[in-house]
Amino acid sequence: MKFIFTLSLIISVSITSAQWTWKKGPTGGMKFGKYGTLGVPGANNNPGGRMDATTWKDNQGNFWLFGGWGLAQTTDGVLNDLWKYTIATNQWTWVSGDSVVNMNAVYGTQGVAEPTNKPAGRAGMSGWCDAAGNFWLFGGGSGGNDLWNDLWKFDPVTNMWTWMKGSQLPHAPGSNGTINVPSLSNNPCSRLTSSCWTDASDNLYLFGGIGHFGSQVPAYFLNDVWRYSPLTNQWTWVNGTKFGSEGVYGIMGLPSPANMPSGRNGAPGAVSGDDFWLFGGSGIINASATGGYLNDLWKYSSSTNQWTWVRGDSLAYSVSVYGSQGVTSPLNKPGGRLWASAWVDPAGSFWMYGGIGRGADGSAKIVNDLWHYNTTTNLWTWANGDSAGSPPPVYGSLGVAGTTTTPGWRTRYGNWADESGNLWLFGGEGWTPSYKSDLWRYTPWGALPVTITGFNGIRKEQDVKLVWKVEQEINLDRYEIERSLNGRDYEKIGEEKAINANEYHFTDHLKGIAANKIFYRLKMLDIDTKHAYSKTIMIGITADGMIAISPNPATSYIKLQLSKSIRGKVDVNILDISGRPVAKETRKINADDIIISTARLSSGTYIVQINNDGYKYFGRFVVVN
Repeated sequence: MKFIFTLSLIISVSITSAQWTWKKGPTGGMKFGKYGTLGVPGANNNPGGRMDATTWKDNQGNFWLFGGWGLAQTTDGVLNDLWKYTIATNQWTWVSGDSVVNMNAVYGTQGVAEPTNKPAGRAGMSGWCDAAGNFWLFGGGSGGNDLWNDLWKFDPVTNMWTWMKGSQLPHAPGSNGTINVPSLSNNPCSRLTSSCWTDASDNLYLFGGIGHFGSQVPAYFLNDVWRYSPLTNQWTWVNGTKFGSEGVYGIMGLPSPANMPSGRNGAPGAVSGDDFWLFGGSGIINASATGGYLNDLWKYSSSTNQWTWVRGDSLAYSVSVYGSQGVTSPLNKPGGRLWASAWVDPAGSFWMYGGIGRGADGSAKIVNDLWHYNTTTNLWTWANGDSAGSPPPVYGSLGVAGTTTTPGWRTRYGNWADESGNLWLFGGEGWTPSYKSDLWRYTPWGALPVTITGFNGIRKEQDVKLVWKVEQEINLDRYEIERSLNGRDYEKIGEEKAINANEYHFTDHLKGIAANKIFYRLKMLDIDTKHAYSKTIMIGITADGMIAISPNPATSYIKLQLSKSIRGKVDVNILDISGRPVAKETRKINADDIIISTARLSSGTYIVQINNDGYKYFGRFVVVN
C-alpha cells in the first residue's frame, strides 16, 4: 500500500460526465407496491417503498431485491417479496414471496428445495451471490425485535428457496466452535446489518453486525468474521472475538494477525479482488461498549485472514472534510457514518454514498454526499452531493441524466454496480415522507459509451475461456485483456478489435503459470484512446476441480462434466448435505462426461465427489422426485 504524506498535494479530477439519472419509480415516498402478475414483467410493476432490503446481481447482469421494512400491496411491515429488475427493458418482475407483510417462514426440510419454501418477512439481512448464480440470505430482523441466524439459498433458475442452516427460532445464540476449524455444528449467532462478501474460492464471508451472543438481550455490537463453504455446508469462525470488543488498530497501513475493527453494525463495504474494504458504521469506541459513528477504513485479505487499518480515525464522531468537489486531497475524509452503501468500480476504486453521519458542521444528519476512494493513491475525493444541509431529491426528467439531478439525502437503500461500472440505488429512507421506491443510476467519470452486460470465465484444463457480452458499442476501438496473479498488478495478454458484435471470446493458455487464482479484466479503449475497465473476475486454479452438473435439479440422472479431462478408473462418492456417504461406485471412463443415475436417491441436496489419481472433483446437485 502506497501512502502519501505530502499535505500540500492537490490533484484535480474532472467530474463533468458524472451524473445521476432517475430511471424508474414514483417521486415522493410511502408508495405501495405494484406487483402485477407473479413471474410476469410489466412496465407498471414497481416494488413498494422500503429500507434495509437485500440485493443481488445475477450472472446475466439483472438486479434482484428482497424484503426489508416497507410497504407491500396495501399494508406496511416486514416484507419477504423477491423482485428482479432487467436493465435492458427497464422493467421489474415480482418473482417470489408475498404481496402482504409480516409473513412467517416455510422452512420445509433442511437442504431440500421446495416450491412452497420461503423466508419470513425480514430486514437488515446479509446476501451473497455464488459463482453458480445462486443467491444466499442470512439472518436479519423482523417484528417484535426478533433476530435470526437462518441461512437460505435461492435458485433463480428453478425459483425455489432452500433452508440450508441455522435455527427456525429467533434469538439463536449460535455456536462458534474452535477458531479456524470448520464444523457442521458451527453457526453465527442471530444478527442484522452485518457486512458480507465472497472470495475467489466462492466462500461466503460475514462480519459483525448487531446480534445476540448467548442469552443476552438486548443485542450488542459484534466484530467476528465467519466463512461459509457452500460445498461442505459448514461455517468457520475465522477472526475477531465471540462477544464484540474494541478495535485493535495496529500501525496504519500494516496488516497484522492482531488487528481487528471494533464491534459495529451498518458498516458499508465492497470487495475488490481478494480484498474486502470496510468503512465506518456505528460501533464500539471504548471498553464500556459505548457506540458511536466511525470513519475508519479497513481492508481484509481473505487469503491471509488479516485486517489492515488503511485510513480514517480511531475515534468516533469525526466530521467530514470535503475540500472542493472533484478535487482530491490528502486532507479529505468522509465523516463518521452508518447505513451508507458502497461499491467497487471496474478500476478497483471504492465508492460510498449517503447514510446517517456527521457533516462538515459536526451535526448528525442523513446525507447525500458521494465519495470516491482511490485504492492506489490512498486518497478521498468528494465527487457529488452536498456538504451542508439535507437537500430533497431533484428528479429532473425520467431517464435523462443531469448535472443538478440528485436522489437527495437518504439511507438504508438497496444498491448494485452494473458491468460498466455505473452505480444504482433503490428506495431507502429519505426526504419526508419516509420509505422511497425510486430507482437511480449514477454514471462515474471515465465511463465509455459501451455497456458490458456479462463478463465470465470458464477454466478447462490448462485454458481459461473468457466471454463478454456488450451493448451500445459506439466509437469503440478495441478490448485489451489483462491478467493478474495477485488482483493488483495487471499485464496485457491480448486484445480483440471492436467490431460491433454482441459477444466476444478470448482464450488464455495457462501453461507454466503457478497460481491458486487468476484475475482478469477488460480495458476498453475508444477511438480517441480514452479508456475504462470492466469488472474484475476471478478464476480458481487449483489441483482440485469442480464439476458442472446437468440437469440440476435432477429427477432420474445427472451428467457430470469435469474441469479436467481424465481417463481410466475413478471413484464416485455421493454424500448428503451433512457429509454422510449415501452411495459409492468405481467407474472406468473414456469420455469427459459421466452419467450417474439418481433414481434411488430421495429428494434433497447432495454432494458428488470424484477421486482420480490424486485429484478431487466436487459438485452439488438437487434431486426432486
